[in-house]
Amino acid sequence: GPLPSGTTLSSVFKYGRSAITKPVAAASIGQVYKVELAEGGTVAIKVQRPGLLRLVSLDLFIVQSLLDQGARVTSNKQFAETCSSTNGVIGEWATRFIQELDYRQEAINQKRFASFMTNSSFLQNSLLVPKVYDEFTSQYTLMTEWVDGQRLIDMNVRSPEGKKTISMLLNAYLVQLLETGLLHADPHLGNLLMAD
Repeated sequence: GPLPSGTTLSSVFKYGRSAITKPVAAASIGQVYKVELAEGGTVAIKVQRPGLLRLVSLDLFIVQSLLDQGARVTSNKQFAETCSSTNGVIGEWATRFIQELDYRQEAINQKRFASFMTNSSFLQNSLLVPKVYDEFTSQYTLMTEWVDGQRLIDMNVRSPEGKKTISMLLNAYLVQLLETGLLHADPHLGNLLMAD
């Protein structure tokens, strides 16, 4: 499980089991909860939807089976080749996608990303990447520090602060692209905040 051996929910979270009640956000493959720690501070806990790996695997199996069948039963050579090559692409993509369903991999990527962004002299510590709590992260749960901030969609992009934020984000993507080779591949507005 996600808790270290001998650890109870009440020793970690201020309100024990009742601390994790209502999600504050929906992630693409899970839900996010805002929880207070017993020792002080607030964390975000992302919990994967139950049975997701099985469902995704079944969907991929069905699609690949249909493409395989389409390649074998048709007399149209072009259609058969399209089915076959599409099946190959899906096979390559599926391997990566299933790896990404493991929140432990997401935690590794987040820590790598934080290291790159923090060590970039060009960005001068203008980005904050939430700390990962490895001891409470598992294949199905990811615990990070909670960061309060203003949603970018609520920001006036024409204001001096808005222009500065956009410039910083563009610089961050240039650093990712040109220096690190590690890209934040999910830059939707729920993943980006102007920290308080």
